[in-house]
Amino acid sequence: MITLENLMNPKYLEILRLLKDKPIQASRLAEKVSFSESVFYEKLEKLKEWGLVEEEAGINELGRPVKLYRLTSLGRRVLEKFEEVEEILRSEEVGAVA
Repeated sequence: MITLENLMNPKYLEILRLLKDKPIQASRLAEKVSFSESVFYEKLEKLKEWGLVEEEAGINELGRPVKLYRLTSLGRRVLEKFEEVEEILRSEEVGAVA
C-alpha cells in the first residue's frame, strides 16, 4: 500500500522526476539514478505496484522493441504536488532569511 511516508523516500522521487518529461527504458533510467541498479529495480517495481509508473512498448534507436516506463496520471499528479510543496518550502526559507 502506498503511503506518504513511503513516497518521501528520495529514491522514489528521483525516479519520478526522471520520468517527468518522457518515457524511458529501465536500463537508461538505472544509469541516471544515484543509487545501485538492484535498488533501482526494486523501487521501480514498487512505483508500478502503486500505480505511479507503467510500462509501454517502444522501439529503441536500433529499431528493436523495448519496454519504456512512464508516469501514470496519478504519478504525474503526485510528483506535481511534491514539487509544489518543495517550492513553498523554498519560498519560506527565502522569507525567513530576509
